[in-house]
Amino acid sequence: MLHLEKEKQMTQMAMLSVSKKILSSISPESVFDSVQSGALVKTSLGTFYIAISAGKMKVDGQEFFSITLASPIGKILFNNKKGEAFDFRGKNFLIEDVL
Repeated sequence: MLHLEKEKQMTQMAMLSVSKKILSSISPESVFDSVQSGALVKTSLGTFYIAISAGKMKVDGQEFFSITLASPIGKILFNNKKGEAFDFRGKNFLIEDVL
């Protein structure tokens, strides 16, 4: 039983290491004209931070979803620009800004 718990903890540590590497590769000074890793994407139905899968977050009173480009919505968002629209799970989104 202890062995299984140790394996589980090692897997979690490996995943955290990958997330840390992704986050440290993102430059906060980057300027984006399309959706890329590190971009903050404001849409008509929510704001997304393209980095790691961390779920719903709240910073300075503003809510956003931290997602990866490998997620279903991340795949749709990739390379889109401000003003473009897309459908996801029956909802219409408009990209209002890419920061």
